[in-house]
Amino acid sequence: MMTVPENNNYNEDSRNNNTDNNNELQGFHDLPKFLQFGLKYTASRYKKSYIVIQFLVQFGLLIPIFGYMTKSLPFSIILSGYLFISNLAQMFAPDFTKGVFLDLLLKDAKITKRINDNMYRLCIGSMVTFLLILPPFFFYYIIIPFATDPNQMLGPSTFVITLLMSIIGYIAMIPMFILTSCQTLIDQVSLVHISTIKTYLEKVRVIIMNNNNNVEEDGIPLVDKLSKEQEQVEKWIMDINNGISLCNTLQLCNYMGGSILFLVIADGGYGIGPTVGCAITSLFAWLMVGNALYAIAKPNMVWEQQKVLLLNDAKVILNLKFPKENFESWLLLHHINASKAFGTKITFEKMKQTAGVLTSLFGITLYLLLRHQLRNVWNVFG
Repeated sequence: MMTVPENNNYNEDSRNNNTDNNNELQGFHDLPKFLQFGLKYTASRYKKSYIVIQFLVQFGLLIPIFGYMTKSLPFSIILSGYLFISNLAQMFAPDFTKGVFLDLLLKDAKITKRINDNMYRLCIGSMVTFLLILPPFFFYYIIIPFATDPNQMLGPSTFVITLLMSIIGYIAMIPMFILTSCQTLIDQVSLVHISTIKTYLEKVRVIIMNNNNNVEEDGIPLVDKLSKEQEQVEKWIMDINNGISLCNTLQLCNYMGGSILFLVIADGGYGIGPTVGCAITSLFAWLMVGNALYAIAKPNMVWEQQKVLLLNDAKVILNLKFPKENFESWLLLHHINASKAFGTKITFEKMKQTAGVLTSLFGITLYLLLRHQLRNVWNVFG
C-alpha cells in the first residue's frame, strides 16, 4: 500500500514567498467542479464497489466476446480474469484530496484548469466510445451470435444467460467510468512537475546572479544557498515519486498488456468483425501507452531545455565560484529532473527510443494483420 506524504515543503515555501499570487487555490472546494466530483468518487476510495463493478464488466461483457472469438469457455474466463485483475491497479492510485497531491492541484489555478479540461475531454471521449459507438458493434457481431450459437457454451440457457450478463455488464460500465474518471490524473501531475522545474531553475539562476554582491570569495555562501533550495525540491519530488511510481508502473503494464492481448486475439482468424473490433481496441490501448509514457517523460524534456538555457547564460557562468563541469554534474544527479516508473527515471531520450521501436513493431504487426484478414474476406466474397 503506497503512502501519501502529508505536506509539500517546497511548494509551501514557494507560496509563503509569493502570498500575492492570485492563481493559488485555497482548498479542495476551490477546485473545478468536474475535478471535485472525480476525486470524491474514485476506485481507491470505493475499493469494494470497484471490485464488484469490474467483475460485472469484465466477466459479464468479455466472456461472451472472448467465447465467440476463441470457442473456448476456460480460455475466455482466463482472459476476462486477466483484464479484471489488471484493472484493479486503479485502487492503488494516491489520494488527491489531501497531502502533497492535493497541494499539487492547489498550487496554480491555471494549471489545475488545464488538468480538469484534459480529464473531462478524455472521460467524455471514452464514455462516448465505449458506451455508444462500440456496444452496437459488439452486440450485433459478437454477443448475439454467441448467444444463438448451437454449441450453447453456457448450457441450455445460453441465450438468456448471455443477454442477461451482457446487459448487466454494459450497465455496470457507467459507474465504472465514474470511479475511473480521474485515472489519468497521474499523467497530469507532469504539468505541475514541469512548473516546479522551471521555478526551481529560475531560483538557482537568481541565487547565482546575486552572488556577485557577496564579499565572500570561497563560494561557501553560494553553495549553502543552492544546497538549501535543492534539499527542499528534492524532498518534494521524492514524495511525489514515492506516491506515483507504483501507479505509473501498473498503469503502463495494464495498457501494454491489454493492447497485446487484443492484438493477439485479432490475429486469431475469427472473422472480419472481431478482427476489426479487437484491432481498434488494441490501437486505443496503445495510444494510452504513448500518452502515459509521454506524460511521464515530458518533465525530463523540460528540465533539459531549461538546463541548456541556464548553462548558456554567460552571466550565470561568470558568477559561478566553482568549475562549470562540477555545476553540470550537480544538475545531472538531481531527482527533480525526471519522473519514475518501474523503479527508474524515465528520461525523454529513453522514452523516444523505446516508443519508436515499439510503435514501429505495433504498426507493422497491425498492418500485416488487417491486410491478411481483408485478403481472406476478399477471397471469400470476391
